[in-house]
Amino acid sequence: MAENSGENRIKIVEPARADRFFLSNILNARIELDLETGCHGDDDQDTNVYLAGLFDAMVSGQQFTRSPDYLSPYESDIIEYLEEHPGTRNEYIVYKGNADYGLMSTGVFNGHTHEGSYHKRVIGESDDPERIAFHYRLAGSALGHLRGPRASLVHTFEALAEHVRDFIQIVRKVSIEYFEMMDRISDGSIYHLEKEIELLSQVEAYGQLLDEFLALYSRYRKDPVPEDRSALIELAGKLKRANPGFSFDPGGINRDRCSKEE
Repeated sequence: MAENSGENRIKIVEPARADRFFLSNILNARIELDLETGCHGDDDQDTNVYLAGLFDAMVSGQQFTRSPDYLSPYESDIIEYLEEHPGTRNEYIVYKGNADYGLMSTGVFNGHTHEGSYHKRVIGESDDPERIAFHYRLAGSALGHLRGPRASLVHTFEALAEHVRDFIQIVRKVSIEYFEMMDRISDGSIYHLEKEIELLSQVEAYGQLLDEFLALYSRYRKDPVPEDRSALIELAGKLKRANPGFSFDPGGINRDRCSKEE
């Protein structure tokens, strides 16, 4: 893996990009846990933003929905990967990725198998806080070599490593109490929720198609050009396939028009 590969560009969560909803819930969780922002030092606010970015990435599907080759519950796998793909930039990506997965898996998916698990393992039991902290320290060290020790994210990684148990508590508090993830959502309820969303999408699409049909129908009654009549018949066919109860008689338009003219 080349160090200048587009896949290996360092992605840093900026405050403006972190979803305010996630950030607000993190702040509330910290208050309830008596771990208010500032209790770990000046870097706490940046750490809040970073956690909000992880939640945002997880919920939006940008992360934690796949297992790259460098993610593993075994240190030997990580070392072997880096031996095959050397470079400071790769070290940063690999250690940051494993640390993020460890933190979110332990905090959010504790005791549950999910698509983002390392090799579909239940890693809430295998990723201990010390291992997560170790990976954040290594990620911070690599980033420090790439961007200098004063880079804000270097200090964020150091804070996450030093107070990793507190941040696992915060992540778990947010995930259970605010997002009601995993412990409160069964596979069956997720299935029904997906079906409801799919049905709502179909209803919305049908409504838009019907609006288009009615607008064209009104225009055709005033000026019955052949092109609009063909388009009406085509739209009627789509509506009929979506809703078997829908009916439309193209000849009825002309009959109605003739009766008015008489």
